Amino acid sequence: MAHKKPPGEYVVEIEALHNTIKEMPAGKAREKIEEELHRKIGKWEQDKLSKIVYVANNEQTPWPLFEKVGLPTQPMKTKKETGYDQVGDYVCYVFIEDERKYRPSGYSKCLPFVVERKTVADFHSTIIPKEAWSRFKREIERFKKDDRFNQMVIIVEGDMGEFLRYKPEIVTNKEGKKEYNKKYPISTNVKEAKLAKCFTIGAPVFFVGTRYRAMKMYQHLVRQTIIENYVDLLELK
Repeated sequence: MAHKKPPGEYVVEIEALHNTIKEMPAGKAREKIEEELHRKIGKWEQDKLSKIVYVANNEQTPWPLFEKVGLPTQPMKTKKETGYDQVGDYVCYVFIEDERKYRPSGYSKCLPFVVERKTVADFHSTIIPKEAWSRFKREIERFKKDDRFNQMVIIVEGDMGEFLRYKPEIVTNKEGKKEYNKKYPISTNVKEAKLAKCFTIGAPVFFVGTRYRAMKMYQHLVRQTIIENYVDLLELK
């Protein structure tokens, strides 16, 4: 039976390749080692690294991430448990097994991005009405104060054309007043400007089409974040 390499051994090998590259001049020899390192990190992420996605408790129709893309989920922990306010809809932690002698044998790390999931209708009602937009900007400010994260991403289950064409129904509150009276269409220019504003305040938008494509995009974000942030996750120099 072939020897199955434990996850912690991958970490040792990744560090060795990383340190080797640091000492090498630019050229084909270095590029070859960099390719080997990239393959090693990809294999580690795919097969050896445990992950848990914490889902906000107010998500009414959460993504079935485990069933569709193999990412286990748990309810997001409270501030009492973590010391942090709940931010966003989806936050991913990785659990690292480590065989380096100077490191703990196991520890967890939070990936440095948080995701807001929206349908087209949700997204429209979040960024177009004045009061809702103000609330959302306050949420982004809370995210920016959280030292676990450096990026917020909005994933919309729909395409940009749907958003630009979308016209919400008029909603009447308990007092009989219209909370968002949309008699006249919001112009395409205004909607596009709000999309640009999302980018400038640190919350870029991904229009992904379907619910399934939204889950696949989240899976890609998790994988590529791990690959691009392996130095920080493993605390390499």
